[in-house]
Amino acid sequence: LNSRCATDFSDIRFADEDGVFYNFWIESKTDSDVAVVLVNVPTIPASPATTSFELWYGNLTAGSSYKVSLLGDFHYSSVGYDTYSTGPLTWLDDLETRNATFDPAFVILLGDLVSAANNTVLTSDLTAVRNKYATLSHPRLLINGNHEFDYLTLAQYCTIFSDGFLEKLPNKAFGSCDIGDYHCIELDATYSNVTPYAHGSSIAGYPSEFHVPDGTDGSVDELGWLRKDLAATDKKTLVFCHYSLSEIGGGYWILSDGIGRVDNRAEIRTILEESGKVVGVFGGHIHRNCWMVINGIPYVHSTVYNDAVSENIV
Repeated sequence: LNSRCATDFSDIRFADEDGVFYNFWIESKTDSDVAVVLVNVPTIPASPATTSFELWYGNLTAGSSYKVSLLGDFHYSSVGYDTYSTGPLTWLDDLETRNATFDPAFVILLGDLVSAANNTVLTSDLTAVRNKYATLSHPRLLINGNHEFDYLTLAQYCTIFSDGFLEKLPNKAFGSCDIGDYHCIELDATYSNVTPYAHGSSIAGYPSEFHVPDGTDGSVDELGWLRKDLAATDKKTLVFCHYSLSEIGGGYWILSDGIGRVDNRAEIRTILEESGKVVGVFGGHIHRNCWMVINGIPYVHSTVYNDAVSENIV
């Protein structure tokens, strides 16, 4: 595009002649040079087997200084469980130094803070991460992953994170807050994807898909809360969920299957799109840096910080 788009291609969009955006995936790229992009067009005629669409570009973030520190899965382990280590605590010390220059609006942990083989170690390790994280000087948010609930109940988790964080509703692992010019929503999808929508990763059947409940079985109506929360804000909104709300799925080596996605993600995406306020959705769990755009909203996953096999896809 002869330097007319962002050097990392983050501002490109694809649409039909009416401006309806197509979903797309950046397969590979070299910044400031070339990108290979897969575009999901609705139909391609049999003859000729071609179609056309528009490429949109422009610096969508020009003039913006809103910055966020996204911290992917930590998998902290004080005992070296499942090859993980104590490295994340040291990294949090380094982060405080880096953020003195970077100066983000806030920092957010994207879930899976620890990995442990029993309740005692998990509680101790999660408390250690919580205490270190609480020392950061910038505003701090967090979302839960599946590994926090390998041995803890929701009540135990909420007790550990009962103070010093801005966002959670009482006795819930979801909530929202305003930070500067943006509204931030944290979703909890660690629920079973079959009724009753019980909370907990072992109940949810990890590594199957997860669920955000709507209260129809008497459980918490998180979807209803999401609709009301979006309706109540007049700010641009960032949404955070540990698991995939897009069509990105998989774990260490698999991106093509359904592992790690929220099963009612299409319904959630409709809520986000109809609000007209959501400008980005962020998560972890995939153990890779990857992203895709669906109906104009980018869905971004940050890589894990304690995993030697991780690699960047985009």
